Amino acid sequence: GVSSNDAASAAYSLALAATHDAPTNPYYGRTELLYRAAAASLRDLMVLHEDEVFPGVVDLSDYPGMMAFVLGQKTLPAFGVAGPHLPPEIRDLWADALRPIIDRSVPDELTSARNQSSHYLVAYQAYAIGSGDPFYRDLARVFARRWVRGQSAAGYHMEAIGPCASYIGMTHWHEAVYYRMSQDKAVLESIRQSYE
Repeated sequence: GVSSNDAASAAYSLALAATHDAPTNPYYGRTELLYRAAAASLRDLMVLHEDEVFPGVVDLSDYPGMMAFVLGQKTLPAFGVAGPHLPPEIRDLWADALRPIIDRSVPDELTSARNQSSHYLVAYQAYAIGSGDPFYRDLARVFARRWVRGQSAAGYHMEAIGPCASYIGMTHWHEAVYYRMSQDKAVLESIRQSYE
């Protein structure tokens, strides 16, 4: 059978295929792929616990980075790509199903291994784009400002107790994806400071 992880990965791939306008993409504009992306994502949400966490994620640890991985890599990217292209009733249903996860996660502290919190930059912006809700667009920016304030004076984002030359690559990736999605110059400046 198809596992939950397979469905989530497929949701994002389907959304990208339906929305990427390129001469070599025969799937561009295929609305049925957007519906399938929504169905795959909503299937994942059926196992969400009442405390807005997935089984097998925070059962392992209540560390805020645990849900960040899932939201930034699996749950929200498909919504950010497909949501704006769906009929309002489908987009709103999907947004309503995801909203409690966002509302629960935003107050989480930045983790001491910042690459983990960097997943939230992408997750919150994807939700803002997918829902089209200006409140969540502003909330994603507020989180990004909090993120930037957490950067050390020396320019690095902390990993446990100091800089890390390997995990900063993941952090920069998420900052770059967030910037591409939002055009938020504060995060672009954060990347620049990190390289100085």
